[in-house]
Amino acid sequence: MKKIIMALGLIVSMLFYSGTLLAEKSPSDTFKEMVARVKKEGRPSVMLDYVHWDSAFKELSAQEKQQLGVNNSKEFKAYLSGIFDNPRKFVTERMGSYLNQMPPEQREAMVNQMVAGMEKESAKMKKEMMESTFKILDEKTDGDRATLTVQTKSADKTETEKIHMVQVGGKWYLSSGTFAGGSKNSQN
Repeated sequence: MKKIIMALGLIVSMLFYSGTLLAEKSPSDTFKEMVARVKKEGRPSVMLDYVHWDSAFKELSAQEKQQLGVNNSKEFKAYLSGIFDNPRKFVTERMGSYLNQMPPEQREAMVNQMVAGMEKESAKMKKEMMESTFKILDEKTDGDRATLTVQTKSADKTETEKIHMVQVGGKWYLSSGTFAGGSKNSQN
């Protein structure tokens, strides 16, 4: 009986040490779950739930941080969430000082134009996500980092891209707030 308990203890230790018990899902499983949720809920903003914001913020260059006006991961998340959740509020807060220099009619027209553009892009992204199929071609894991090679097929094109992920607290996250932190290859 002691040998069985020791053997089980050794197996559990080996599994724990290798990380298989820590990870609830594989990087591929996490990606598939994200795509399924986006399609089910019909909201591309669901992807933001799968980003590890500290990692994503660290990947930004100093110039990108300055351009976006973000100083930490919480601000970066709020920036991207604002684009999806409330484009009008996002535009008026981000462009407030510039907009306040305009006459009210011009300011309203500018805000409406920018919001319409953001909503159009969001609708386009939603349509593409809903109509596309995603196939994981490869998964490479190196410790707490993983790279998925994902093929995306839509009606008019096929793209292959690298999706970079990071494991934190036993869960896999996108390591970039831009969704695909790598290269794309298109075939039309």
